[in-house]
Amino acid sequence: MAQPPTFTFGDVIVQVATSSAASTFITICGRKKKSLKLSKETNTTEVPDCVDPDLPSWQIADVMSLSSEFEISGTTAKESLKPVVDLWNTTEPRKVRCRYVGGGSGGGTPDLLFEGDYHLVDLQLDAEWKERPGFECAFKSTGAVTMTAVAALP
Repeated sequence: MAQPPTFTFGDVIVQVATSSAASTFITICGRKKKSLKLSKETNTTEVPDCVDPDLPSWQIADVMSLSSEFEISGTTAKESLKPVVDLWNTTEPRKVRCRYVGGGSGGGTPDLLFEGDYHLVDLQLDAEWKERPGFECAFKSTGAVTMTAVAALP
């Protein structure tokens, strides 16, 4: 049995726009965990059996909405502290990109890119005695998130 190829930590690249209109993206330095969550909100309806209503019913789930969240955490890098606080200290969403290097369709589009507008909704900065200060931040989507096979980074 051949072992399938897998992603490495470095194959998952998360970048955040520096302003709501900017095409300049930063990578938050010091991160040790990157998490992308894609969710569906559903409305469930019970559908009884027409022939034998005493049988257990089947549930039908209708999709009501889609959403996405990013969580990033790690060691607080001095170069990333102010940009992260600035992301929290605004009411404007920022474009967030999450690229899976090698996750695309191959050929001219080998990477898979998730991209959308997000708000930084939670920011936690912590420090413990004799340890390096850390951070945790959570981004929540506002509007559609696209998933596209894209060209490799230069």
